[in-house]
Amino acid sequence: MSTSDQAWLESILAAHPRLGQSKIESTQSKAEQAQLNAGDDSQRQVLSQLNDLYEKTFPGLRYIVFVDGRDQAAIMEDMKFRIERQDSVAERNAAIKAMCEIAADRVRSASVEDDD
Repeated sequence: MSTSDQAWLESILAAHPRLGQSKIESTQSKAEQAQLNAGDDSQRQVLSQLNDLYEKTFPGLRYIVFVDGRDQAAIMEDMKFRIERQDSVAERNAAIKAMCEIAADRVRSASVEDDD
């Protein structure tokens, strides 16, 4: 991969909204992450701390996972696993895979809406 392709990819991954973030610009992301904001203040605080630790462990990346249908506890367990693994290559690959899953789900959702 060329340096410019790498920089382009990293800018896409870094642009993903933080999980549990209160201000999310994308209506789709806001809907997908709605269940993450359903917990109490202490759960939101833990999620914020995990986001901070993740971004410290993997500079330039955001934790990305296909959230839809997964509860907050499952997301936080996955986040902890990926932080503890401390494998930047595996993490970048997991983020790319998650972005593809998110995009595929959005295409499916748009196709269903178009059929209505």
